[in-house]
Amino acid sequence: MIERLKLWWTDRSAREKLMLSFLAEIVLVGVLWFGIYVPLSHALLDARESYKASVTRYYGAVTKTQKLRMLAREGASVGKGDLRGMLTGSAAAAGFTVENAQARGDGSVLVSIPSARFGSLFGWIADMEKQHILLESATFTPADPAGTLSFSGIFTESRAAARP
Repeated sequence: MIERLKLWWTDRSAREKLMLSFLAEIVLVGVLWFGIYVPLSHALLDARESYKASVTRYYGAVTKTQKLRMLAREGASVGKGDLRGMLTGSAAAAGFTVENAQARGDGSVLVSIPSARFGSLFGWIADMEKQHILLESATFTPADPAGTLSFSGIFTESRAAARP
């Protein structure tokens, strides 16, 4: 095979050899440019953009963490100002009718629900505890439709939620 290529090359004139050499150089430059340089430069650009995005996310998380730690040192907790609104909103989302939601002077909220199913009510209370809103005291009485309860309870926000 190589012998046939050598024979074919020697049969070419000087002008043809020059033209074929020039064509081979153009093909080599094209392969190097489009096969190596362009893909590597695109990969490098993508890596830089990914790095910038990850640095932005990292410093955003660091900033949020510092703000939360600062709030914890000051004794504040997240969402403290609107405990009453949070309780009434989540109760309505759970399907309960809130009869009374009264903010008290010590930062707690008295919530009254006239009728709720047993499982749904305790599921809602568990959801509130997951959000660091604790039930301090409660009164449960059977309601008129069978299987329902009347509920009255005092909720307060946990201070442990604000600690780092």
